[in-house]
Amino acid sequence: MKVLKISKKKEWEAILSKLDTTSSFMQSWEWGEFKKLQGENPLRLVVVNEDDAKPELAAQLLQITVPFIKKKRLYCALGPVGKFQNDKALTTLLHHLNNYADKENLLTVDIELSTLQTDATAAEIIEELEQKQYKKQPKTTQPICTTVLDLTRTEEEILAAFKEKTRYNIRLAQRKGVVVKTLEQPNWEGFCSLLNETAERNQVSFYSKQYFENMGASLAPSGMLTMIEAWFEEKLIASLFVVGYQETGTYLFGASSNEYRNTMANFLLHWEAIRFAKRKGYTRYDFWGISDGTKNTCNWEGITRFKLGFNGDVINYSGQWRKVFKPITLSLYTFLQSFRTMLAKKRKSR
Repeated sequence: MKVLKISKKKEWEAILSKLDTTSSFMQSWEWGEFKKLQGENPLRLVVVNEDDAKPELAAQLLQITVPFIKKKRLYCALGPVGKFQNDKALTTLLHHLNNYADKENLLTVDIELSTLQTDATAAEIIEELEQKQYKKQPKTTQPICTTVLDLTRTEEEILAAFKEKTRYNIRLAQRKGVVVKTLEQPNWEGFCSLLNETAERNQVSFYSKQYFENMGASLAPSGMLTMIEAWFEEKLIASLFVVGYQETGTYLFGASSNEYRNTMANFLLHWEAIRFAKRKGYTRYDFWGISDGTKNTCNWEGITRFKLGFNGDVINYSGQWRKVFKPITLSLYTFLQSFRTMLAKKRKSR
C-alpha cells in the first residue's frame, strides 16, 4: 500500500464517495478550503492498494500553527474516511504521518475518530493507535456524543416519533404566528446579532462574524450551507444553519433572541430545518452535539434536553487520539496556556 496526496477537488470527492457516503462534512473539500481561510492548511491523503489503486482510507488533516511557540500540529476531524476493511491501511497511514511529522518538525498529530464506539472495527482501530503511541485525550475538539434523526421515514412518521412536549411546542409556535423562512443567501448580520445575544445570555463566547462569513463563502456556493430563520411580528427572533454533505444534514450553529422566548420558535425552526433536509434528499439529520455525561459538557443540560426531544438515535464516537513528537515543547506550551488562563481569570475578577 502507498499514500497519495490529493490536490484536485473532483478526485477528492470521488474518493470519499467510494469510501463512505456518511462521512463528515469536515472531511469535505469545501471545509478544507474554509479552514485554509482561517490559516489552517489542509493536507488531503489517500491510502491505496499498489496493485489496483483502489482507495482504502482517506484523511483530510489540518496543519495548524500553535500560538506562542510557532510550532505546527496536524489535526484530523472525524476521520479517516473508510470502512477499515484492510488492516494494513491504517498502519500505512500512521507510518506516513509519522514520517511527515518528523520531516515537518510537528508538535503533535491528533486524530479525532469518526468510528462509533459500537462499530465492529473500533477495538482494532484503537489497538492500532495505541501500538503507534497515540493516547486518548480527555477532551475532544468536536462533540463526542450526538443525536441523529432518521429521515428515510415520512414526515408524519418523523413528527409522530418526537416527544409529546416537542410536538406541542411546534404546534404552539405555529398557533402564535411564528414564520420560518429558508434563505437563498445567508444573513450573517442578523445571525451574528442573535449570536451575541445568545452568548451574553449563556455567558459563553463564539466565533467572529468574519469566521462565519468565511464559512459561508466556502460552503454556500456549492449548496452545502443553508440558513433558516424564524420571525415573529416582523422581527427576526431565531436563526440556524444546516451544513449538508453526502447523506447528512447537520445543524451546526443556531442563535436566538432574548425576546419572545415564549413563542417556542426554536422548536418550529428545527422542525422546518428537518423538513428542509429531508426535501434536499438527506437521509440523516445530525443535531451536532449533546452532553456526554462528563465535566466537559456539564453545562449542556438545556440544549441536550431540547435536542433529545426530537427523539433521534444517540451515537458516541471513539474519541480523539494524539501522538506527541515534541514533548518538552508541548509541556512548555501547556504551562504558558495555563498561566495565560490564570491571568485572564484574575483580570475578570477585578
